[in-house]
Amino acid sequence: MLVSIIIPIYNVDLEKFQKCMSSICNQTLRDIEIILVDDCGSIRETVNYAYGLQKEDKRIVIIHNEVNMGGGGSRDRGIEYARGEYLAFCDADDWVDLDFYEKLYKKTKDIKYDVVKGELYGASAEINNRIRNAMQYGKPLYDVFRCQHTTAIYRTAFIKENKIGYGKTRISQDVTFVLKVATFAQTMETVEGVYYYYERDNTNSLTHTNIAKNIAHYCAAIQERMEFLVEHADYNEPAFMRYIEFNTNRFMIRADMVVECEFSSDVYDVSFIVAIHNHENSLNQIIDCLQKQTLANIEFLFIDDGSTDKSANIIKQKMSSDNRISYYYTDNKGMGVAFNTGIKQAKGKYVICIDPLGYYKDDYAEKMYAVAENVDAEVVICNYTVDNGVSIEKVTADKI
Repeated sequence: MLVSIIIPIYNVDLEKFQKCMSSICNQTLRDIEIILVDDCGSIRETVNYAYGLQKEDKRIVIIHNEVNMGGGGSRDRGIEYARGEYLAFCDADDWVDLDFYEKLYKKTKDIKYDVVKGELYGASAEINNRIRNAMQYGKPLYDVFRCQHTTAIYRTAFIKENKIGYGKTRISQDVTFVLKVATFAQTMETVEGVYYYYERDNTNSLTHTNIAKNIAHYCAAIQERMEFLVEHADYNEPAFMRYIEFNTNRFMIRADMVVECEFSSDVYDVSFIVAIHNHENSLNQIIDCLQKQTLANIEFLFIDDGSTDKSANIIKQKMSSDNRISYYYTDNKGMGVAFNTGIKQAKGKYVICIDPLGYYKDDYAEKMYAVAENVDAEVVICNYTVDNGVSIEKVTADKI
């Protein structure tokens, strides 16, 4: 058995699941094992379809969870059952190129890499470039691997020997899993031009629906990663902080809860901290977006993480007409270090750390700030949409 492909099933649309399974069952790499994990409560017609496929394709193994374990718990059960030399993960509403696993596995012919990673369709190739650079120069992989857990195959013995899994948290388990993989992996390779296709319109995903209502899950995920990093990683490395925070553009945090600021934290209501690295093509859009915010008493701190393009020129030109904008340059040490630099310089009661690729509604900061002040919150988390930027039509605040 060459590759075990683990697919959790829970309330997935039948048509999307059929597309997924067609791409898996018709892989050009034939010696595979297909592990479907029915996560207790799946749509019956989807489960029936899975059992029907199993009758036609003996490579399919179906595991039934007695209780709902979530995507992470279901993948961990799949790992326990996996018999392949390598294992992989696919979401039930996604699909892959028909030669996806064959091309990845071929890379292991001469060297049994711990991880071989393909590409996410439509995403930047920067991640794979950074992986190659990290392997070449001995940089920590947890700084570069990020969240594309389904785009790779993993040596099964490597996963099991290091007791790598998704954990018990219900949100952002992929970040935790990749963090563990990247911390322990000794060898990693990438393959260009072979794609995993991500279904963005997944209304059943905890990550994409009711984000604000799941603040407890977010806190648990952050705590789990912090504990792991303190135990296993060199947290003096600048890269360490990149995995402590995630999806920060949905968080507004009271400044005095984060770090001791160098300035008074009540000059502004909110400080936007924008970490950039060679983002000249998106800077005008994000600056225009921020300048349209209806909350008046705000500032914008742009922290340049060693850009070599025209990013600095663009920001400085905007500074000449808007005194709320400030610019700081740091050596290229990662976005976590850049955010920390901005937090120390921030003069707002609350801080929001964002990247320059998103879009924010005009009343984003105003609504977040109003909720925070109304309940004296230390953290506010909002919902978001993938295609249209951040959505705060449903905002929940809580103390943590």
